[in-house]
Amino acid sequence: MDKETRQENKPRDACYQCGERGHYKIICPLNKRPKNKGKEIAMTITEALVIESPSTSWWVDFAATRHIARNHELFVDLKEKQLGKHRVYMRNNTYSDVLGEGRCKFSIGDSVIVLNNMLYVPSVCKNLISVPVLDEKGFEVKMKSSHVFISKGDISVFGVKVDVGEKGKGDHLQVLKDYYLMESKVVAIEDDPANFAKAMESHDAEQWLKAMHEELYSISKNEVWDLTELPTGKKPVGCKWVLRKKYKADGSLDKYKARDKEKLTLLSLYVDDILLASNSPDMMKETKFCLGSKFEMKDMDSANYVLGIIISRDRDSKLIYLDQENYLEKVLKRFKMEDCKPLSTPVSKGTILNKSMCPTNKTELEEMIAVPYAQAVGSLMYAMTSTRPDICYAVGLVSRYQSNPGKTHWQAVKWIFRYLQMTKSMKLCFELDELEIKGFTDADFAGVTDDRKSISGYVFLLGGTTVSWLSKK
Repeated sequence: MDKETRQENKPRDACYQCGERGHYKIICPLNKRPKNKGKEIAMTITEALVIESPSTSWWVDFAATRHIARNHELFVDLKEKQLGKHRVYMRNNTYSDVLGEGRCKFSIGDSVIVLNNMLYVPSVCKNLISVPVLDEKGFEVKMKSSHVFISKGDISVFGVKVDVGEKGKGDHLQVLKDYYLMESKVVAIEDDPANFAKAMESHDAEQWLKAMHEELYSISKNEVWDLTELPTGKKPVGCKWVLRKKYKADGSLDKYKARDKEKLTLLSLYVDDILLASNSPDMMKETKFCLGSKFEMKDMDSANYVLGIIISRDRDSKLIYLDQENYLEKVLKRFKMEDCKPLSTPVSKGTILNKSMCPTNKTELEEMIAVPYAQAVGSLMYAMTSTRPDICYAVGLVSRYQSNPGKTHWQAVKWIFRYLQMTKSMKLCFELDELEIKGFTDADFAGVTDDRKSISGYVFLLGGTTVSWLSKK
């Protein structure tokens, strides 16, 4: 069938690019892909977003890939995002700024809904519930008789199908039929209690008391401490209850957790530099006073730069960041890689290094004498052990050949430098979250071609942030 015949068989109001109705080829989304490289994009949909709807209405969307809310009041918690750094792309080739991400809580009928990872985009005109995301979280979504039914466990809600008409190009009316509308109302949010008294005054007092009893039983069963007489002149270590609600992946309440939290101060010493960290301001002051009474010392206030590591804080969001951007810039300049072309991976796919690539004659040895291979690997190791677990495997590969490196080994080192050129501003982010330790480990099988040994590795996370890592032959 020739091109003219195919075009004649298409409906007159269908796009010649994609075959869909409602727009023409000149404005087809396939003509223009989102050019937002390096920024977070959540693909949402259609010009129907220009039609205003109540701030508590939810539109069940079968094309959106993220949940999106325009109403700030729906959020239980919200982590703000820098303006212009994150955007959503609409099918009508426009962008909207994402101002935050968090958890939303609202009610539809008799069901209370909690949705995680909700994007806050106040410039859109509708709150969107993404069916693909619901499907990933195990929700069942059915359509029947112009209704959509969403269910999981005790949650069961439905929406009514609506046809949305809007003005398109040339003021032609477009009818969009893949929308289901649900009316909701904001649920009163009760924060986690700050102390025992607040917990006993809350509506969930019985659940909090049960969680505390479970914690005390666990402490007793595991023999965490022994009861002893308090020595004369000594003060007991203070403690307080930390009370948190834990939620499942689908946003529903999992359980109430109570932790008996002691007042602690940690001290880290490097030559003549001391870092102090404490969960009690009073104990921090007492520790400083004690040290100052015995040693001549200067209080530098909050630490912001230690041993080449930048420490930054977002106190509103209770976040601490560690990065080595300044250190990495100096390393790249030292090895004349400050203007190198950046790469997106620390090692190329399928890279194999072995001893056969080492110099085997005088000419090859002389060519490598002037190459600062060991110094470069040492600089990479410091970054790897401090804040960059992402280069752990790659640095492990190149570090085996420091005694007799070849050109191929040096190219692998420079590949790591080019990766750091692209990612030197990356940071470790520590947040005030559930302090649960998770560990992952894996190994290949006889992956080292020199001696057929295996490479094993592990990574441990505390509260979702990497705190310990290793890759080793």
